[in-house]
Amino acid sequence: QLYKIAPPIFKVWVGILDKFPTAFLWLLKFPSVAVPQIRKEAEKQGLAEDRIRFGTTLPKKEYLERGALADLFLDTPLVNAHTSATDILWAGVPMITTGKESMISRVAASLCLAAGRSEMVAVNLAEYAAVVGQLLQGAGNGGPSPRLQRLKRLTRHSKEHSPLFDTRLWT
Repeated sequence: QLYKIAPPIFKVWVGILDKFPTAFLWLLKFPSVAVPQIRKEAEKQGLAEDRIRFGTTLPKKEYLERGALADLFLDTPLVNAHTSATDILWAGVPMITTGKESMISRVAASLCLAAGRSEMVAVNLAEYAAVVGQLLQGAGNGGPSPRLQRLKRLTRHSKEHSPLFDTRLWT
C-alpha cells in the first residue's frame, strides 16, 4: 500500500535500484491516486519510469501466485507488511524488513523471527540497504544471486519447519 512509503525508505530503494540496473521495484497500485506522486518522486531522484512497476489488486489465488514470482520483498519500516508479509513468506519469498518503535512497525520482523529468518531483519535503514545489496550482488542472466537463492531455499524450508506456520502450535 503506497501510503506506507515514506521518503527515507523510498530513497533507500532508489539507491538500491541505482546500484543494480536490472532490478525493478514492484508496487501495488493502491491507492491508485498515489501512483503519479511516486512516479514524480522517482523522476526527481533520477530513476527511469520503467524501474517501478505497478500491479493491481487481484483475487487471493492470483495474488499469491503473482507474489511467488518476486525474488525479494522489501518491507516498509514506518508501517510493516502484515498479511502481505505472511503471504510472501508462505510463498517462499525472502523479505528484508526493519522497524521502528510502534507495534505496526515491528510486525514483519516478528514474522521473520518466527520463521527462523533473523537474517531478514535489519536494525536500521543502512543495514537494510546493505543486506539487500549483498543479496543482489552476483545476480546474473536474469536470475537471483547464489546468496539470494540460498535465502529463498531457507525461506521455503521455514514454511514447513518453523513456528510461524505451525497450525497445531497456534491452535
